[in-house]
Amino acid sequence: MPSDGYYAARALAAQLLPDVRFAPTAGPYPSFDGASLVLLESPANPGLAMCDLPALGAAARAAGALVAVDNTTATPLGQRPLDLGADISVGSGTKLAMECGIALSEAVVAHAETSAERAFAEYEAARRTPCEVIQHNADVSLAWFEHMGRSWDMEPMQFAMVVMCRAKSITWDNLLVRDEGFVRAFEDEWYSGEAIDTLVLTEKGGKTTATLTMLLGSKAARDMALKSGMETGVAQSYDVLDTVLASIAPRTS
Repeated sequence: MPSDGYYAARALAAQLLPDVRFAPTAGPYPSFDGASLVLLESPANPGLAMCDLPALGAAARAAGALVAVDNTTATPLGQRPLDLGADISVGSGTKLAMECGIALSEAVVAHAETSAERAFAEYEAARRTPCEVIQHNADVSLAWFEHMGRSWDMEPMQFAMVVMCRAKSITWDNLLVRDEGFVRAFEDEWYSGEAIDTLVLTEKGGKTTATLTMLLGSKAARDMALKSGMETGVAQSYDVLDTVLASIAPRTS
């Protein structure tokens, strides 16, 4: 498994699989001898490290192992692991379908013999909200990808951070738990020191104007912040806000 891949998968594997071996996505790699399954993730989450999927897949199969690829970050639009020699392709949509299938099975086992209507009602109650949350995050993520050109001039670690946080469901604290090294690398590349932000809200004529003043520790830090594309982040935040407001706006017939 990738040592720099999706945190939840790494944590679960370390807990349940005594013989699991971890390696960086970009290598170096251990021998695949004796392995029954090789799980790859390219680009990795959160650092976006890449690997040569066809070459690694061929090496794994030569050792008698199945090859699975977590394709969540790339999506089927960007990469098709089965076309690159993988035996199994896993994505966030696969996870959603499996969770719904498990919930439906549990509801049927618990209630179907007495009431099919109750079984489906229990299933609906269990999965409606989680599915709507995921669909909302997908809409926000789609908005980011549709305006991805705004981020092309970012430094590599800054771009990786923006990609990981695009749907606003992953926070800075989440990333610290998942991969502290990635967060520290981002901090080292993007900025040093601290800043003091002052936000002033002024109301006039029924409109509120927000004025944000940022005080940095040095002129060099200020110049770096000005080059960071902060206006891009603000624009993306407003895109997200528009999506949220549209989803909760009252509907009129």
